[in-house]
Amino acid sequence: MAAQETAPKPAQVDALVREYAAAQAVVATHKNDMKLAEKTSDELKAKLVELVNRHGFRHTEKSMRLEGLHSKATVTTGTRFVTDAEAVEGLRTYLDKQELTEISGKLFRQHVSYSLVASPQEVLASVDLPTKILNKLKSLVGICFKMETNAPALKVEIAEAK
Repeated sequence: MAAQETAPKPAQVDALVREYAAAQAVVATHKNDMKLAEKTSDELKAKLVELVNRHGFRHTEKSMRLEGLHSKATVTTGTRFVTDAEAVEGLRTYLDKQELTEISGKLFRQHVSYSLVASPQEVLASVDLPTKILNKLKSLVGICFKMETNAPALKVEIAEAK
């Protein structure tokens, strides 16, 4: 038989409750401090990015750099192609009207979003279609993509004191 555990004394309960409440207060303080530090960091980043973009020099094709006496700040802004789901739906609607739904499956695979399956030029070159419809398809496929600019990435370097 297992020994019966005795209930904690009221003073032990009070001590544990006070300890927990103190720990929660520390956590809440740190959360508030972290939120404030994150807000300050974000504001300083935005200010530094704007300063580099306005006064920096071209470092690479997609980056600008601004140098201090002992530091450097480099802002890199990339771009990416994204699939425009609304335009893809327009293309699919057109293909359905032209009874060419088999082409749609060769160009795009439907997920929650669309992703390019194969080269549109290769797919359209492999299909025997009247020039008018082929030109319309090329146009519709072309508007299925748009260029988006990524948020600027900031890299800072500080020279170590010697």
